[in-house]
Amino acid sequence: MESWPEAYSRFVELFNRGRYFESHEVLEELWRARGRDRFYQALIILAAAHVHAGRGNARGFRRHLAQAAAMLEPYPDRFRGLDVAALRRWLREALERQEADPGALPGRGLRPLAPLELAPPESAAEAREGESR
Repeated sequence: MESWPEAYSRFVELFNRGRYFESHEVLEELWRARGRDRFYQALIILAAAHVHAGRGNARGFRRHLAQAAAMLEPYPDRFRGLDVAALRRWLREALERQEADPGALPGRGLRPLAPLELAPPESAAEAREGESR
């Protein structure tokens, strides 16, 4: 059975455990190795947004959310095993909530992002797509 690059799988695992800084660092290595892939960059920025949220920095959180949302727009609803449509919906909701209440953060006036679910690649070609783009 095919699998995603280990750094990508590890990113999802760390992100879901709330270890946002570590998840960011793990995926950054793959991002650099793969020519600064825009999809991975969007996920890195999403993790960085959560680092800001953890520090109570609503402005940094909002700025990073907006960046991640813009970067995820061109991708299909399911991409590299993730439900990108669900991510985009949460990002829109979070940005709208932040507009109404600039101090809103996950767990403080804003619904937290549901855990990311990484589906296995459907083919060897899709797994290779996770390695480069």
